[in-house]
Amino acid sequence: MPSSKGRGGYELDSCRLAYIRYLRGISNGQVIDTDPDGEPREDDYSRLLEKEKYREKKRQNDIEEKKVAPVDVLTRALEKAATIVVPILESLPLLMKRHWPEITGDQIQMVKKAIAEGRNAISDMEIDLDD
Repeated sequence: MPSSKGRGGYELDSCRLAYIRYLRGISNGQVIDTDPDGEPREDDYSRLLEKEKYREKKRQNDIEEKKVAPVDVLTRALEKAATIVVPILESLPLLMKRHWPEITGDQIQMVKKAIAEGRNAISDMEIDLDD
């Protein structure tokens, strides 16, 4: 309920609006209706349980339909990709030297440094699951 407006009491329109929002919240499960002791009513427990079962089933369906993937599967896929990409990057300076013999040692070192910086940036990266 909205707060009292001084000695005159509550504003009727604000109270009516707050009550309507409360009833809507109960009907769509955003607000848990409680009994006089402050405990959630029995039908609210079953509604919350059904909602959680629905969310779990939706998660399972999303995984089966390959809309999402578990974190461990994604981690393994990234590790596998890294084992493929890293040797390619490491061989890049040698390939450049073979194809362009006129390339200088400083230029090769610059490429090696860029590869090392990229690898370090990736190794320091942390996954934030809250995003």
